[in-house]
Amino acid sequence: MKKNKLAVVIPTLRGAGCEKTLSEMLFDFGQEFEVDLVLYAEIIDYDIPENINIKLIGTDDSPNHTILYKIFRLWKRIYNIGKILKKNKYDAIISFIDGCNTNVYLGKKLFNLKTPLITAEHTINDGFFEHNPYGKRFAKVFKFLLKITYDGADEVVVISESMKKYLYESIGVKNKNITTIYNGIDAEKFNLTKNENVQFEVEFQEAKIRLLNVARLDDQKNQQYLIQLMPNIIKEKHDAKLFIIGKGEKEEELKKLIKELNLENNVFLLGWKTNVADYLRESDLFLMSSKYESFGNVVAEALMCGLPVISSNYEDVIYEIISQSDLGATVELNDKIEYKNSIIKYLDITIDKRRIHAIFNNKFDIQKTKEEYINLIKKVIHE
Repeated sequence: MKKNKLAVVIPTLRGAGCEKTLSEMLFDFGQEFEVDLVLYAEIIDYDIPENINIKLIGTDDSPNHTILYKIFRLWKRIYNIGKILKKNKYDAIISFIDGCNTNVYLGKKLFNLKTPLITAEHTINDGFFEHNPYGKRFAKVFKFLLKITYDGADEVVVISESMKKYLYESIGVKNKNITTIYNGIDAEKFNLTKNENVQFEVEFQEAKIRLLNVARLDDQKNQQYLIQLMPNIIKEKHDAKLFIIGKGEKEEELKKLIKELNLENNVFLLGWKTNVADYLRESDLFLMSSKYESFGNVVAEALMCGLPVISSNYEDVIYEIISQSDLGATVELNDKIEYKNSIIKYLDITIDKRRIHAIFNNKFDIQKTKEEYINLIKKVIHE
């Protein structure tokens, strides 16, 4: 039987939560549909199936341009998306991430396409419009475009109940076809089974107390906050060491801060890793310092590995993940004393990693996520 054609549109598969989840779902999408992966640029940090066709929109993605150029580039991007969608005659389209969703919707309207569209929102919340320079600067226009897009889409996927509430109450979306599908975690990767063959850095291997952060090195993820806390943590826990996994624009700035605070023997930037689960399993505590998040995949991944979490109170969604107080703590970022005290508290108690894992083993199952997306795609095709 001939498979239905599906267009999956996302700017890139650069290392981030939404992109990681999609890369895992593509293997199942490829079994059910004939899939074209439509990208702004061919940046792919994850494994994807060989039978996925990649189509590039072909527009410049550099931030260093004038406003007029960016307007022209946006128009060209919308036009190129619509052109690809029209030429390939898909049975359904699914797009990911706010601005991309809007571009796909407008491209579809520009070419008067009737192809059913699912838009998956993985970003928008109060924090985005408060802390993201792009979101803050263009908030009114962006919210207007998002409302048009999500009211015009056949189905809208959000990754938390708090995000659904935000779309209805703050963006003013009227579309009743909004479905919450949590980002799934792969239990085959994130579990309690230690990998005896992994080669850790000497500093990590020899550390007696391992604090771990995994995130892009940027302003949103706010790793400088954790680094600034370390002198006070070390006063009470002399053997504490902070390990940060990730890459990004703030790397040199963070290195400078580490040096200024004389923390070269206590804070280590480990770079990009594909085996994050190995580090989670061997750590004592996971630290999250984000100014805002739409979900926080790595928090759920840490809990799946039995690791308690101390997190900034970045959005209401954190309470959908850390639903019980003994799984960790959520702290306001401006309360550095409470954040430090929470770390000390959890380092002083005996952690039952098996219990934490058991709670989360079925809560954010990637198989459930995949099935829900596939069923939704099939629904819009057959309707």
